[in-house]
Amino acid sequence: MLDEIEDRMTGQTDNSDELLDQIHCVRNVFDSLDLSKLARRVFEFHFFQDGNFCDWLGEETQNQLYEIYNGVLELIKRKLKGEMMF
Repeated sequence: MLDEIEDRMTGQTDNSDELLDQIHCVRNVFDSLDLSKLARRVFEFHFFQDGNFCDWLGEETQNQLYEIYNGVLELIKRKLKGEMMF
């Protein structure tokens, strides 16, 4: 689902209602996770705000940011697939 959302955010097709529902679903899962403040900020910045890590103002390297982002992304994917129960 997350891959589809990212693809649709850059696509030209008007699936706004479906996309909005999926983003709300991702938001709900994201909000339910027990993440550090940094992990929350990184995911919010890149996924919800469509920020580029080149523009990140923190001290973290781009490699660190991608590791954090991809870790949160994987947690969300697993929860959406029902692989996690928290």
